[in-house]
Amino acid sequence: MSSQELHPGAELSCSLHAEFTHQTSEDVLHVEEGALYPALHHPELRGLLASEWGASANDRRAKYYWLTAAGRKRLATEAEHWIDMSAIAPLTSVVMGTAKMLEDSVSSGNLRYRS
Repeated sequence: MSSQELHPGAELSCSLHAEFTHQTSEDVLHVEEGALYPALHHPELRGLLASEWGASANDRRAKYYWLTAAGRKRLATEAEHWIDMSAIAPLTSVVMGTAKMLEDSVSSGNLRYRS
């Protein structure tokens, strides 16, 4: 049974993934095709991805990947963590900025510690 039969449209070849990453990151991330296979190998070994070899659009050998049920669960968990972390990032900047401002004030003599 092919990945297309299991998860229609869910698989993504590495060349398409590299192009997609480049475009969606607004030209910030550039992923070389040769870097994707090693990066996908570890999650595949852990059961987060499944794959199969097939033919690409230009009739070359290509490996296609899709998320397993465990991979979808892990993705949901990581997405929640990302949302939580991105929510506190602005607070971290405020705290660090305030700490720097206080440090500068103390070092310039404009602010003194009270004992």
